[in-house]
Amino acid sequence: MKRRSAAENDPSVANDEHNRKINELIDADEVIAQHRARVRELEREVEEKLRTAELELSVERAKLARQKMELDDLKSELEAKRQQFEATGSMPIQGQPKRNWRSKLGLNGDE
Repeated sequence: MKRRSAAENDPSVANDEHNRKINELIDADEVIAQHRARVRELEREVEEKLRTAELELSVERAKLARQKMELDDLKSELEAKRQQFEATGSMPIQGQPKRNWRSKLGLNGDE
């Protein structure tokens, strides 16, 4: 009897060899090479746009976080003033009110 080679006895080895030859033919095709190059270029562009979008989102998130913090500060300030108003029944005084309207009418309060 004739002895067969290992490639003939093992179908997976023969299949691997067949696939390797097919890949060599495909890789040698100029049109396929051009398409692969174009696909690589498109992938690079998409990744670049994705990085830019992630950066823009990060900046926007930071901006929104700052605005939220400012609003929280204003809310707590208003809440404190409301509690003071409820406790005292009057608004907190932040200095003497100006009476410029009297001087504009000629009533300086000296009379």
